[in-house]
Amino acid sequence: MSNKEGRFKFQVVDIADNPTPVFSEVLDYWHQKRGTAFAPAWSDINLLDLPAVLLPNCIVVDFEGATGPIRYRYYGSGITNLHGYDLSNRTIQDMKPPDFRDQVVKQYRLVQEKRTPMFFAAHFPFLIGRREHQYLLRLPLSNDGKTVTNVLSVQDISDDSRILTEYYLKMSGEADETDSGF
Repeated sequence: MSNKEGRFKFQVVDIADNPTPVFSEVLDYWHQKRGTAFAPAWSDINLLDLPAVLLPNCIVVDFEGATGPIRYRYYGSGITNLHGYDLSNRTIQDMKPPDFRDQVVKQYRLVQEKRTPMFFAAHFPFLIGRREHQYLLRLPLSNDGKTVTNVLSVQDISDDSRILTEYYLKMSGEADETDSGF
């Protein structure tokens, strides 16, 4: 998955190649909560049970059907600070810029279709000489035991979050070009 301008790209990372050790705790928790079902229900999940360091980097979305809107139920403060806006209780249509939003929608729809936890790596080619990747774990949730009704996501926010914040703001047209560090 990549955008036409090459500002960023996403790729699926095999779940066995867990790039972020703390994600193992989240995966273990998810497996414990799901039992024999393909996924736990949202009501089975307590975000406060997750490692405290990850809570600001969590997102929970609700699906309104297979093709309907994707609504943000929870948008962690770390993600809000990183992106420069809060999408809690808003739909993904409010995400900027549209090409970035389209990439995120593809990830959510892939998890909805596959009905399994998935890792994604976001590549930021402008971060030459720095950590160029941001890792995401997306976990399906099912309130009806048949379909994916929600997704719990956890992001491993880069050490260079200030630079990524400037980048996200620039992409959405909200940053002064002279302020960016790239």
